[in-house]
Amino acid sequence: MPTTPSTQEHLDIIDIIDRYVIHKQGVSVLIQPSPVNFDLLSEREQDAMISTFAGLLNSLNFPIQVVIRTKRIDLSDYTKLLENEEQSQQNQFLRDRIKSYTAYIRRLTSRQDILDKKFYVIVSQVDTSIKPKKSLPFLKGKATYDSKQILNRSKIQLDPKVEQVQTQLGRLGVKVGVLSEPDLVELYYNIYNPTTGQREHVALGVDEYTTPFVEPIPAS
Repeated sequence: MPTTPSTQEHLDIIDIIDRYVIHKQGVSVLIQPSPVNFDLLSEREQDAMISTFAGLLNSLNFPIQVVIRTKRIDLSDYTKLLENEEQSQQNQFLRDRIKSYTAYIRRLTSRQDILDKKFYVIVSQVDTSIKPKKSLPFLKGKATYDSKQILNRSKIQLDPKVEQVQTQLGRLGVKVGVLSEPDLVELYYNIYNPTTGQREHVALGVDEYTTPFVEPIPAS
């Protein structure tokens, strides 16, 4: 009796271990640099950043992928938090301020989408030891691999490339981090499940807000 292939059989990703994404072609590591508002830089700073980025590309003897992911931010939970704060606030002046701010947020979101943009640099290593199993019908489409051997090879062959890219990106003056296993799982879950991912994890962690306003720390 023919069986319906699972969704995972159509995906390129086989497993995620630590910071390594094991897929049918090999292993990848995702680096996430912090964004920079290029338009706010001076002309001299822009030229310096372009020159540094060109130096990064010219220094590499292996391919990289640069991925830009743009996601619409849902601020509905945040506006609800503001409404609750307005109702519980005893100070009339603060209540009016909160009401005015809530109206501003709603006008802003009604006129245009509020977007969150993230950047990823993907460094990969081809591994020919990952091969699909074809000997048994019920294993068709799945892959066989020795995770321990693959990880050992990745630490030798892939890690130096990741460190080189991190160092070069650091010269741009941006913060650089490598996505961990939980980060990768959440990222790919949101990519493959955009609707439920948006519901279950609100962009920018709005559910983690404990106060409607964030006040700057006074300079010492």
